Amino acid sequence: MRKKTIVCLMAVFCLLLSACGGKDDKGSKADVPVADILAAVKEAYGEDYLPEEALTEETLTQYFGLDMAWVEEYAAEVPLISAHPDRVVIVKATEGNADAVEEALRAVQENAVNDTMMYPMNVAKIQAGVIVRHEDYVAYFLLGAPDVNSETEEDAKKFAEEQVQKAVDAFINCFQ
Repeated sequence: MRKKTIVCLMAVFCLLLSACGGKDDKGSKADVPVADILAAVKEAYGEDYLPEEALTEETLTQYFGLDMAWVEEYAAEVPLISAHPDRVVIVKATEGNADAVEEALRAVQENAVNDTMMYPMNVAKIQAGVIVRHEDYVAYFLLGAPDVNSETEEDAKKFAEEQVQKAVDAFINCFQ
């Protein structure tokens, strides 16, 4: 009976490992669905995750400057209320196109920083937005709980950076 239990547990364990995606020779996961990365980011924020509207390919092309030939898979969302600058764009680039994806997202990030006066209450959050990359995966995270307690610009900056770090950590953890 004990041997059967051990064999069954080992079989379940092997199934779980194979369902999580294979690992490459560096010990990181080689292929992670972007939907799984988005789910991990949402989980990291819980109720503080504000985006709720999925972006279309047309929006990714027009607003984010992404050529869909560069994109193997993506997940992207923004809030329905335009006063919130939050956005998440996660792209698995087609082979050889991760640099182009990263460049396009960095241009959008720069524009957001340059246009912060549109909503001055969001300056710290917009400036804390980050682009992160793991091999062919590139993400732009501008996320976090609304800051209602900061009394100084320095406090607001620190709060915003701590908030966006949740997305960065979730992204990185998906590949480990």
